[in-house]
Amino acid sequence: MELHQLRYFVAVAREGSMTQAAASLFLAQPTLSIQIRKLEQEVGTKLFERLARRVVLTAAGHAFLEHAERALAELEQGRDRVADASGSGTAGLPSACCRAWRRTCSPRCSPDSAPSTRA
Repeated sequence: MELHQLRYFVAVAREGSMTQAAASLFLAQPTLSIQIRKLEQEVGTKLFERLARRVVLTAAGHAFLEHAERALAELEQGRDRVADASGSGTAGLPSACCRAWRRTCSPRCSPDSAPSTRA
């Protein structure tokens, strides 16, 4: 199970649509669908019922959502604690603002994901 799959799962559950979740994650919809399918294979059951233009959580999906959200929140808190302990936090910005930024922008805007400009 990959961390990005948990993030994708939560986004699809919140949006109720693969297309809308893919747009909010800046992903191609087929890429998102493949990752959700892989996650379902790993947990051994369907997490969503696919309907005409939306998806609905199955009973297993509802149960898994609670744990996925908690796991992501714990990881975020751990990252905050490490940043605070190392003094590399974001001075002057409230931590809630930083968490929101990391959740929405950081995966796409971090230096690790930016293309290299070295010649």
